[in-house]
Amino acid sequence: MGQKPPFIFSVLRFIIPGYDRDPLFDELCDFYESINAEKGSRAANLWLSGELLRSLPGFCSAYIYWRYSMARSYVKLAVRNIKKQMLYSIINIAGLALGLTCSLLIFLYIQDEVRYDRYHERAEQLYRVTMREEIGGRTDHFAGVPFGAAQTFAAELPEIIRLQRLVFSADAAVLAKQTHELPRLLHADTCFFKDFTHSFLYGDPATALNQPGSIILTRSTAKRVFGLINPINRTIHLEHEGDALITAIIEDVPKNSHFTFDAIISNYRLRTQQPGRFHSWFGIIGWAYILVENGTNPRQLEAKFSAIAESRIGQALKVGNIKTTYPLQKLTDIHLKSRLQFEMAANGDIRLVYFFSAMAVLVLAVACFNFINLSTARYNQRAKEAGIRKLIGAVRKQLISQFIIESFILCFLALMLAIILILLSLPLFNQLTGKTFGWELFEQKIFWLGLMCILFLTALLAGTYPAIFLSSFHPLAILRQEHLDARRGIITRHTLVIVQFCVSIALIFCTFVISDQLRYMKNAELGFNREHILVLPVPKGTLQTNYRAFKEEIYTNPRIQRACYSDEIPGKTRNVLTFRTVGQSAVETIALQVINSDYDFIDTYGLDIVAGRSFDPDLRTDAGTCLINETAARSMDANLNVLGKQIRHSQNAPVQIIGIVKDFNYQSLKHSIDPLVILCTPRVGEFHYERYLSIRIHPEDIRETVQFVALKYRRFTQGRPFDYFFIDALFHSLYQSEERTVKMVFIFAGLAIFIACLGLMGLISFAAERRSKEIGIRKSLGATPSAIFLLLARDYLYIIALANIIALPLAYIFIKHFWLQNFYHQVHPRPILFVLAAVISICITFFTISYQSIKAAQISPVKALRYE
Repeated sequence: MGQKPPFIFSVLRFIIPGYDRDPLFDELCDFYESINAEKGSRAANLWLSGELLRSLPGFCSAYIYWRYSMARSYVKLAVRNIKKQMLYSIINIAGLALGLTCSLLIFLYIQDEVRYDRYHERAEQLYRVTMREEIGGRTDHFAGVPFGAAQTFAAELPEIIRLQRLVFSADAAVLAKQTHELPRLLHADTCFFKDFTHSFLYGDPATALNQPGSIILTRSTAKRVFGLINPINRTIHLEHEGDALITAIIEDVPKNSHFTFDAIISNYRLRTQQPGRFHSWFGIIGWAYILVENGTNPRQLEAKFSAIAESRIGQALKVGNIKTTYPLQKLTDIHLKSRLQFEMAANGDIRLVYFFSAMAVLVLAVACFNFINLSTARYNQRAKEAGIRKLIGAVRKQLISQFIIESFILCFLALMLAIILILLSLPLFNQLTGKTFGWELFEQKIFWLGLMCILFLTALLAGTYPAIFLSSFHPLAILRQEHLDARRGIITRHTLVIVQFCVSIALIFCTFVISDQLRYMKNAELGFNREHILVLPVPKGTLQTNYRAFKEEIYTNPRIQRACYSDEIPGKTRNVLTFRTVGQSAVETIALQVINSDYDFIDTYGLDIVAGRSFDPDLRTDAGTCLINETAARSMDANLNVLGKQIRHSQNAPVQIIGIVKDFNYQSLKHSIDPLVILCTPRVGEFHYERYLSIRIHPEDIRETVQFVALKYRRFTQGRPFDYFFIDALFHSLYQSEERTVKMVFIFAGLAIFIACLGLMGLISFAAERRSKEIGIRKSLGATPSAIFLLLARDYLYIIALANIIALPLAYIFIKHFWLQNFYHQVHPRPILFVLAAVISICITFFTISYQSIKAAQISPVKALRYE
């Protein structure tokens, strides 16, 4: 007898209905063996194949019909249950919608952060060359690099395809006697657009920067300067660069770029005017990017950089006791993973991405726990339904399918509501995060892909557990209500409530600590008087060459108390140079933050002199002297015996230390106070790199004083737009990232606890409904409404107390060892914050459960005993 074809029999076994499968299959086997015995295996196999083909159309139509019928039945049941249990359905949908809204908004924020600079076609091959220096025990890591080093690396290493040198400056375009500021003018090599991808509206990217004096404007800059006129091939006059020919117009730089610009100009003139700075191995004037061959190992390339540097400047580094390395940064890592000195702009932080990712998951988890809690809490009514369906033939798989379909319907409704909430909240979210999300996000495939993933994941997480839980009981045990004695449902629900409130309490506590840190940084004593200091960026031109006359002119106003010129100001200090005491060994080399100023810097900023004296404008010999801060003095001599000593930078003339300034925070409080030298350079306003005029004004009539300075400014600059800011506003702006983080954490913490309270309200409502007979009997025996209230509420108050005990220590560990590590000057979480977070969570819980508890306590005993 031939062997039965296994594939055909397997298909037949699958398509035969389960209740008829065994007898029909046995009969089919008998027929097959009979034909096989009479006519052979070939005839038997042909007959069996024919039976299979004849069965398939009927099977397919029946399968589709019954599956459609079952799905329609499940949908009807789901809609019926939603209507029947409207309160719980609204709570479920609202909770999931809020959770999805939070998660999707955070998803948009994270997506934008991680996609910085990825629009460049060669982003994976582009690296930024940086420089790390170790001098006298201090390490400085700069985002820029001396161009001489970068050029040598590119010339000698075959792995480097191309070098890009970028320098930023401020300039102004003069057109029809009107001055248009270009605060971010980028000087770039002619090959810039070969590596950095930008969309051209007019012009050819291959030749746009080929000619000296070629300039490319962004769309917004062209519109601001020329209006609706096409400016291609027109010549504009730049105050610093001279005449420039407009060769192209490009789209504005995308927001998710780690550097932006108003216009790009060929760096030819800069290279010819300052050849020494462009070819020097010392001194940073800009940033260098390299395009490398595919498969290049950046760590091996860094080792080659060190070897080349050792062969070229190794002896000079040994004399200065300097250790220099040149780490590479991948272009796509710069925004989130780079917090170096001399950055092009403020970057993001990968730790914030991790933090908000965790927050999105936790908020969504809180919403899912609500769904699970309310679904399992209602299992008594649904368990009877499941038992009856099992008795009439339903299998567990069908019950699970029914409950999961209900979960998908609820999740779909929640998702639709979430999309509406996202559209309504986008303007506020953009204002909060500084992003520009709009309708275009709905055109992104990644958005819809993320949306579908969240929908299916949420539906499965929220629906699978209740489905398995409700379908697991034996039908007789369900109808006898034996399952009602099980404690596992209560334990599970209480556990989920604890987890929900642990998340909410931890977020509340973190919000308090982050707010404390931000408040401390904004209001801390910095060591100088930052109030009422007006700062004017000093442009090249008449104002810079006539700075003394301008200073004397504004002194005619009695509300001008003091004014000084300087190249750096507190809050904007980036110039670091190496010095060593004259006459001592190279071991005494020290890196100092440098501020070049005139005689009045100390008085203008209200700095304290702890030893020696300040600059004296009556002593012309003070030109070329310096003051150092206490940190720098300690670095030179533990006993601060440095007065009268001379220090020098490179081959420059030595300068004498005439005083020691009390340490003050000239940078953000995220950083320590580094060694600082203030050099007295009275001709500071005439130097091409000096940038600021600081004016201390009287606190009365500030607006009138600013208008007076603006009038004088326009007269000296021939009508140039008046640009100014205040030092205290500058320091506040240094903490914009932290301020946004506080607001986001506060909002999402509030939403998390609101979602948790929605679930708690549903649970207490269900508990009151389930225990209505007990409540009626207790009231009949004389129980007071307050006793009934405590009966229903005490379990949940105990749960919230336990959640506080768990959440607060974990939140403290997180905030202490994760968030606060970003700040050198940091607050210590106050004990009152623990108490405040606990009290708020308990009060919110109390008010959440009070309405339903009081409502249940006031119900008539007769109605309660008639329940069901």
